This record gives sequence, C-alpha cells and structure tokens, in this order.
Amino acid sequence: MLHLSSKQLRRAIVMSCLLVPFLESGVLAAPPDAGQILRGQQPQRQIPQLKSLPERERVEEYQPSGSGVRILVKGYRFTGFEALASESELLSQVADTIGKELNDGDLNAQLKRVDTLLRKKGWFLAESYLPEQDVSSGIIEISLSKNISDGSMTFSRQKNARISKEVLAGIGEDAVKSGYAINERQLERSLLIMNELPGVTAFAQLATGNVPGSTGVAVEVSEGALLSGGAWADNYGNYYTGQWRTSALVNINDPSGRGDQISVAGSVSDGFREGKIAYSHPLGSSGLKGALIYSPMSFEMGKEISDLKIKGQSQSVNAGLSYPLVRSRLSNITLTAGYEYKLLSDSIWGLELHDRSLNSCSIGLKGYFYDKLLGGGYNTWNANVTNGMSNERLLYITKSGIQGSYMHANLGLDRLQQVTDGVTLNVAWTAQFSPGNLDSSERFYLGGPFGVRAYPVGEASGDAGHLLNVDLSIKLPVPNNYGTLMLGGFYDAGRITTHINPWPFSILTDTGKNSYWLQGAGLELSYFKTDLFSIKSCWAHVIGENSGRDGWGRNADGKKDNDRFWLIAALYF
Repeated sequence: MLHLSSKQLRRAIVMSCLLVPFLESGVLAAPPDAGQILRGQQPQRQIPQLKSLPERERVEEYQPSGSGVRILVKGYRFTGFEALASESELLSQVADTIGKELNDGDLNAQLKRVDTLLRKKGWFLAESYLPEQDVSSGIIEISLSKNISDGSMTFSRQKNARISKEVLAGIGEDAVKSGYAINERQLERSLLIMNELPGVTAFAQLATGNVPGSTGVAVEVSEGALLSGGAWADNYGNYYTGQWRTSALVNINDPSGRGDQISVAGSVSDGFREGKIAYSHPLGSSGLKGALIYSPMSFEMGKEISDLKIKGQSQSVNAGLSYPLVRSRLSNITLTAGYEYKLLSDSIWGLELHDRSLNSCSIGLKGYFYDKLLGGGYNTWNANVTNGMSNERLLYITKSGIQGSYMHANLGLDRLQQVTDGVTLNVAWTAQFSPGNLDSSERFYLGGPFGVRAYPVGEASGDAGHLLNVDLSIKLPVPNNYGTLMLGGFYDAGRITTHINPWPFSILTDTGKNSYWLQGAGLELSYFKTDLFSIKSCWAHVIGENSGRDGWGRNADGKKDNDRFWLIAALYF
C-alpha cells in the first residue's frame, strides 16, 4: 500500500484540482510530458536508398565438347589445396564427370568449375591447373596455385588525409599474412572497415610482392573535409511545442588521425530546445567502435494549453559499442550494446508533475543484405532488446505500474525492391513488444512523418505496437547534373496497444479502446542532389477513424484534420 506524507498529499490534491477543469472541458485529454516530447523526436524508420547489386559468377553445369582425344575419367586427385578448400568440396565440383569420357576442352571446363568454388570461398587469386601427368589410369590430377601474399600492405595517402598509416595498417594486417593466400573476404572486410572511418575513402590494388612469386596490396587513401554537416528546417515538431523547427548538425571528422568523430547537433522551435554532442572512436583494429552521447532537452507547452504553464526537461547519457560480425559487399551483420541513463521532469503551474530517472541496457543485431529476387533488392533488418529500471520520485501521481524494472523488444524489417529502371517499392515493418507498462520515453508511437503520416507527432503512443509503411517511388525525367526528382505514393497502417496492463481511468479516449488501428495514404515529392541539398514534401489523408481520439473527436494536436502536410528542406556541406 502506498503511504503519502502530508506534503505529498497536499501536492496531489492541488494537482488534481488544477487538472480536472481542463480534462472536463476537453481542452486537454492527457498533457504530453518530457518522455513523449523526447521520444517524438526520434524517427521509427528511414527509407533506404537502393544501391547497385554486384554480379556474382555462376556455377555452370558440365557440357561435353565435341572433338579431341577422349579419356575415360575414373577419378580425381587434388594437390596444393591445403588451407583453400577441403578435398571433398573440390571433388563435389567435378564428381558428375566420373565415368565419362572427356577431352582437353572438357578438362579445362572442370578447372573453371574448381576456380568458381575458390572464388566463392574468397580465394580470388588462387587458380587450378593440370600438371604434366600420366592419365592412362584414368585418374586426373588437378593442382591448385595459391599465389601467396608477401605480407605487405602499403598506403598512399593524399595530402589532405589525416588518418594515420598505423591505424590503417592495423585494420589491414589480418588480410595480408606472409606466406598465405590473400582471401577476398578478409581483404574486403578490412577495406570496408577503413571506409567506415569518418571521411575516409580507401581503394586497393594488387601489386608485385617483395618476394619472387608473391603478391602485395597497395591501398590509396583519401579523406574528406575536417568539417561536414548540414542545416534544415521542417514542420516535424510537436504541435504544442512548435511544429516548425530549425536544426543543424556539425561533424568534426577524424580530428586526431585515429578515426574518431565529434558531432554537435541542435534543434529549436517556439517552445522546444534540444542539443546533442557525441564522440565516437575505434577500439582496436577489428572494427569495434565505442560512442558516448549527451543530450539535453527542454520544452514549454503553448497553443491552447499555454495557460497551464506546462514545462519539462530531460538529460540523457548514452554509451554504446558496435562490432561488425559480418562485413562484405553483399551482407552485413553488426552487434550492438548500449547503456543509457535518463533524467526527466515535468511541472504544471510551477508544481512538479513528474520527476524520474531511467537506467537501461540494450543489446541488438542489425544488418543488410542484397538479393536478386524479382530483379534485385536491398534488405535491412534489426532486432534489439532493452532492459531497464524506472524510478519515479513522485509516486503518488500515477498508478500506471511503470515504477521498477521494465523490458521491451524492438524489431524492424525493410525491403527496397527494384521494380523497373527508375521505379522502386519500399516495404517496411517495425514493431515493439513489452510484457508490461512503459514510461512515455520508452513507448512506441504511430503518428508523425516517419509513422502513419496522416496523423500528428505524438499520436497513438503505447507500450506495444507495430507499423507498416509501403512506398512506391518513380524517378521523374530530370538531367542528372540538376539532381534527382522523385514522385511517390504511400500507404501507412499501424496498430497500438496503449497499456499492456490498464488501470482504472487509464484510457482517456472517446471510444475507450486500449488497442486500435490507424491508417493513412498520400503522395510525396522529393528533390535532392547528393551532398548538396534535399527538399521533401508530403500530403497524407486519413483512412478510417481514429479510435484514440478525445471526447471531441480530436487528434493529439487538438485538431480534427483529415489531411496533413509535411515539409523538410536541408542544405549539406
């Protein structure tokens, strides 16, 4: 049973008296708090860009040639294959020719099949050949040449490059081991990790090794400007704190020459201020990266509820690690782990409404892969589990059950499909699951420009939910030097569960539904030129009804609009 001090009891009574007139008048169904404002600034999804799909060699079936002296093949013997492939793997490539008569052309075709296996395993310099041999027994010997590395990886840096050769050499050392064949997968992984360093671009070429008959690797490195970033304006803000926002981001890329980055960002509107400073740094040479982020935020509600003097603020500190389990051109899997500490507070007419802290740890996987299904596509996915502890100092304010430990899992699947040249289809699904009630800063939100676009920011928040977005985009004819112009149509649908464990009077909607759907559709027009500018406008229309509306049929922004417009314009440097 909850026991209140006399001071707490007086404050609770005063707070109830302040809120009841506004609740009864319909002016305010449930005042947004610091957690909702903070969570509303974080997009649920971003539409990816389709990249070209690299071609892969095909394994060709055996086709006999028509002429030449033929040999009845009774078996195969392989030499020099150690550390490249197993004998059984090699034999599987040519086993269907045992018991058949082959000529020189047929035997050379078998070498191509063996080489295809070597390429698949990453041995792009290794090759097979037929040594001099006596084939009267019908046993064919196939030898493998490894083309070994001399252990060298040299770096040629442009004058503006700040990244140190020692950092690059540490990343590449596993790809070039002296006396061993160069593996394409290992070399590719090293180069991709180099290219993920802020502003760094690295290209590799094979070179004659220092040891006769060996191969070396020469890497050309360039680096972008020390400063990069952008500034943008949009109407993506919360209705009560100011929809029109101005934001900016500045990155300081690789200031130490060790692959680190400092990022400073800020966003302001009429009643909203948010800042962010982040620092990331490689930890070792394996691709492991650490990051620290500090973000303060403050707000004051305006519009129809300005007389309530609702204010709030938050501070959050995040420490994270990421490690590339798989890194290649066609697929990527990254392991992530993080810790976050948040302080959130709200007040009304100068009296504290909420004062809480949250500690949480998370672990997750994310990645991408390409495929050739229906002409080719790009797929991204993520899975994340968060466990935390919520501590609300003003316990008398709520019976929501958010005090104490909490957990939620988040999933995301996204496919960008190439339909035809200039036409793409993007289908994305995101979801959150939780066994209990959550703080507003941990909840799932359907409304806004990254959710069901027909509804405002902050609409339909809940402990659990899922969201489907379908976008069909067409590239309009514009000369390439003028940028890219895209016209698209979309459909959004999402379902939200407001509370996993409802309590009396916890559902303040007109319908009283705890779970419901939102739907919308519309058109989107975007115009951009990579690294220079982007402009995107969107019109969305409500489909069906909003079962989360208040008693006057209004959405989270206090309006009954069935149409909504979004706009963002950005400049990059």
